Amino acid sequence: MDIFQTYIASMEKQVTEIMDQHSESKMLDTSNQCENRFLVWPKPFPFTDKDSVFNIADYGAADGSTAMAIFGELLATLKDHHGPNTQFQVIYEDLEMNDFNSLFKRMSGIIPDPPSYLLEMDNVYVLASGTNFYKQCVPPNSIHFMMSMASVHWLSKTPIFKDSIYKDAKSSTEETTALHKQP
Repeated sequence: MDIFQTYIASMEKQVTEIMDQHSESKMLDTSNQCENRFLVWPKPFPFTDKDSVFNIADYGAADGSTAMAIFGELLATLKDHHGPNTQFQVIYEDLEMNDFNSLFKRMSGIIPDPPSYLLEMDNVYVLASGTNFYKQCVPPNSIHFMMSMASVHWLSKTPIFKDSIYKDAKSSTEETTALHKQP
């Protein structure tokens, strides 16, 4: 298991533990705890060359709005940790038929909501990749942190969940196992 897979497994375990500890009435608090862990989690990623670029990717990005706020917070956290002059490259990936015009208008502030982190930060560069994420989108070992906010509906095989397309604290062991076996 490589370092990326280890981090993913660790994050999944932490999120599941948080969700298992709380009732639905406390989901907002759970969301805040997940966000706090999300912002701290990438800090120890191997990144020692201050002259290179820290690469972040959002797979299934659509117009970028889903990840805009959390990416802004993540970038601010990483800049605090690695230094204000650290360079970041954010790669938004989606299908080639995606409306990347909306993504770039959002990033430049032409579409103002949610506010673009790009308008407030130096040394952050945004790129888009019109590549199906079942194909390789970037060179091997080039991404430090990758996430996907809403692409479970694009899984190559759909796990069978009784009440939702998402795994949650109420999912059965069978459902959880099916998801973890997902190629």
